[in-house]
Amino acid sequence: GGGGVVQTYNVDDNKWTSSDIPWQVHGSLVAAKIGEEVLVCGGILGGRTINTCGRLSAASMTWTDMSSMPVGVNHAAFGTDGRRLYVFGGRDGCNCLGPGFDFIQIYDPPSDTWTYNLDAKPKPGFHFVPRALEQNRGGMGASAFLDGEFFVIGGETNAHRDTGIPKDGVYIDVSVYNPATNTWREETPLPFGMHGIYPLAYNGTILVSGGGVVAGFSESVNFLSFSPSEAGSTLEPTAVPKTSTGATITSGGASTTVTTQIDSTSPATVTSTPCPPQRTCRCKPGSEVHTRLNRFGCTVCVCRQVIGDTTVSASHDASSITAE
Repeated sequence: GGGGVVQTYNVDDNKWTSSDIPWQVHGSLVAAKIGEEVLVCGGILGGRTINTCGRLSAASMTWTDMSSMPVGVNHAAFGTDGRRLYVFGGRDGCNCLGPGFDFIQIYDPPSDTWTYNLDAKPKPGFHFVPRALEQNRGGMGASAFLDGEFFVIGGETNAHRDTGIPKDGVYIDVSVYNPATNTWREETPLPFGMHGIYPLAYNGTILVSGGGVVAGFSESVNFLSFSPSEAGSTLEPTAVPKTSTGATITSGGASTTVTTQIDSTSPATVTSTPCPPQRTCRCKPGSEVHTRLNRFGCTVCVCRQVIGDTTVSASHDASSITAE
């Protein structure tokens, strides 16, 4: 999608085909194939984020109009269950590190309708208002769809003073959304934080390769394979590249022993995050201050931006909140 072009690869013919996107976008957008169409949305244009969308016919390589996203995002997690497009979190503004959103935005192709977690009531064709992510996140990459659930893995933030976030600004969270029940659950976390990844569901497992290990520009040669057992149980991650180590991850009072092989001679460790001292939350003008508990039981400051009479919601950025 970068440079205003969609490139498609035909496995049978071993050929690439490209099509110019009929609007300006530079990259960091979301895209998914549903039926015989490729849906393209959001992304960065210059120093801003857009909410423009379109549908590309894979057969004729022609474009048709599509309703715009409720909120434009870049660097979001995205995926499809084969029927609808799901977009999780992401951030706005320029191509730069930000705190991220807790949005979930869902698009229904037959009705050309979007719904998201700030809708006052269910939209036509939807039976519910989708539930937001438990924590604001961006920089996740694709969301793998496996056994009826979306896996939102990792991500990054510049909100280093937010409780429950590691000092390197990279999430270890594995959040799982079930569209049939409109519910979230947390799986066993990653053995180390990752962002900028493209998880792939294959043969009952989720494969994750590369990605950044600190917020902002970073890279790695990590390769992880997540093997869920029975539905609703915890994941048992098995990582690949170089050095094999053993680690014990504690989550929700239960311990899970995993094998991790990473590009390092040091053992992989995951430790619980204690809550920092209580502080005063302050947001930039035009935003409302909210607090909530994260999965560690710590209080999290959240700023929701008010535009007109509607709270469209944005988490704070690091410069807009001061701690006391």
